[in-house]
Amino acid sequence: MHAECNSGLRSRKVKEQKAIYDAIAGLVFMGTPHLGSHVADKTRVQVLKAIGKATFMNAPERLLRALSAHSNELQDLSTSFEKTTLFTQHEIEICTYYETKTTKFAGKEEVVPRSMAVLHYLNEREEPIAAEHADMTKFPSKQDDTFQSIRQRIEDMGNDGLDVLKARQGS
Repeated sequence: MHAECNSGLRSRKVKEQKAIYDAIAGLVFMGTPHLGSHVADKTRVQVLKAIGKATFMNAPERLLRALSAHSNELQDLSTSFEKTTLFTQHEIEICTYYETKTTKFAGKEEVVPRSMAVLHYLNEREEPIAAEHADMTKFPSKQDDTFQSIRQRIEDMGNDGLDVLKARQGS
């Protein structure tokens, strides 16, 4: 009885996971530290706490450690994603945006430079944003060129995703 219950749970989990995968048209990463950050530990903690304060949250200590350059946690996440069907079948587009301006909190360094943000996947598009890390998602208006470029990329992903979804349902 116990084995049948576990088998049913696994089957339901696989169905739920497939439903999630089928609903994803693309992924957009905005300054995501996939490989962590080389910003000195003390500075990184200050930056993350400042970002946390701006969002009315405290940054958990575990998160602060996990975001250090080449941490085991980040390597495990990357390895897990590479094993998903989303990645192995190259069915989705990935767009990675990275900062190009230094941050005073980070000792005049980029918090997450291109080398730590990009995944180097076949279906990844890499795009620079002329901003420091904390300002990557702040735009002066909807007419801003960077905002319009990102908006268009997301719209294109959605349209391409509809085509992929139709193809998946037809097979």
